[in-house]
Amino acid sequence: MKLTKITAWLLTVLFTGMILSCDLSSDLDDELSHDCIVTSITLGSLKRIMHTKNSQGQDSTYEVNVTGAYYPLTIDHLGGRIFNADSLPYGTDLSRVTFSAINAKGGMVIRSLVTGDDTTFVASDSTDFTQPRTLVVYAVDGKSKRTYEVKLNVHQEEGDSVVWHNLAVGHATIAAMSETRALNFGGAMKVFGQIDGATHMVNVPLQGTDVAPADQWQTTSINVALQPRSIQSYADRLYALSAEGALVVSADGTAWEKLSTDFTPEALVAAGKSGLVAVGETAYYNSQDGVEWKAMVADTPEMLPQSNFAGACVMSNKNDAQETFVVVGQRGAETVVWRKWMDTMDGDNYPWVYIVPSVNNSYSFPALTDYTLAAYDGVTYMVGKKADGKMSPIYISPDNGRSWKSGEMKLPTEGALSLENSSIGVTIAVDDENFLWMISSGNGKVWRGRYQRLGWK
Repeated sequence: MKLTKITAWLLTVLFTGMILSCDLSSDLDDELSHDCIVTSITLGSLKRIMHTKNSQGQDSTYEVNVTGAYYPLTIDHLGGRIFNADSLPYGTDLSRVTFSAINAKGGMVIRSLVTGDDTTFVASDSTDFTQPRTLVVYAVDGKSKRTYEVKLNVHQEEGDSVVWHNLAVGHATIAAMSETRALNFGGAMKVFGQIDGATHMVNVPLQGTDVAPADQWQTTSINVALQPRSIQSYADRLYALSAEGALVVSADGTAWEKLSTDFTPEALVAAGKSGLVAVGETAYYNSQDGVEWKAMVADTPEMLPQSNFAGACVMSNKNDAQETFVVVGQRGAETVVWRKWMDTMDGDNYPWVYIVPSVNNSYSFPALTDYTLAAYDGVTYMVGKKADGKMSPIYISPDNGRSWKSGEMKLPTEGALSLENSSIGVTIAVDDENFLWMISSGNGKVWRGRYQRLGWK
């Protein structure tokens, strides 16, 4: 519809009582409303293009529906903008957008991308929004108007895809390590491991999403021989067990000193907001300073792990006060898995629970050795070694302990971290920017990657 025809069309179709004014200074007849404003707008059903491979392995696409109402549109009347703060999923087709509802006081038109003229806007029609569009609302008086730029935002990358970056190949110190352990601490990723009976640390400086190049990583020989797998970070300190089993503490990971405590745990397995967690002969223990330890209730203490310990503390994505501890270990020839919920707001009111194996569970704990756990994306991640000595796939436990599924997150590169012999192991860790690290002793390869969505602001 041409601009010169707008006034007559509006007088015929849109003679209504309005509230808000676009031009309070206009000297108009009170019988003709000069209100012109979009009061609400809701997206309709949209199409999303999905990519897959057909039975012949060739690239193929298919469409799925996206419920536009799940992505509310914000109306900025002062700035003259309409936009969705929560971006639509990657692959959403903006060339044929529909709206389930648009309410406006006045008559609405859309500016043509071809001619620049105002044309009739029908919400249910498919409209091209691959670029910002201009909506104009005209008052019934034929003079007042309000202009909006409508911009629909779509994620430019697949949220659940992972991009891996290789940070080091053949790093000499990491390649020589055994019993590796990595922790995000003090603005760096610190990699600990044993070399010829002594404990060494590789310090990888971090600055936001940036990582210092490998030739700037510093290697330090630690003054105390540690059990690297025992190292935990809590309250700006690192805690660990020495090679002799004594509890030790450090402020920087380099200089360690013995704690004044008589408590000697079997293993130091995790740390969360509620403190450090250790395994004793007959109970789990908790401490806020590494000196005073309190036994915690366990439902089946006769099934506590005795060796090959690994643990993680998983913070809830929905409630910062809730955390879940997951501990895995060997009891004789059997792998045992334990879990504990903790509410740091209300205190310790849940026992440690032994997860009884079930023959009906298709996703029970896999047959792995040298496993390492990490809390990532609100659940538990794990890698280890299979019976043939090669690296396992990445396992994810969505319920933190009972089920372990592989296949969702792929390894960095097919075969890139495969284990050539039993001395090679992989440890995983997470940094402040939601990157998952995979560090391979034996070949000194270091990888870092994350789900794209965990990097979105």
